[in-house]
Amino acid sequence: MSEKVILVVLDGLSYSVAHHCMGYLNGLIKADSAT
Repeated sequence: MSEKVILVVLDGLSYSVAHHCMGYLNGLIKADSAT
C-alpha cells in the first residue's frame, strides 16, 4: 500500500475556523496532489 492517508479531526471549531486551519490541505486539493 503506497497511498498515504491524512485524518484531520477538528472538534469544537466553527466551520469558518476549521476551513481556515485547513488551508494546507485545500492547497493540495487545488494542486491535484490530494483528492
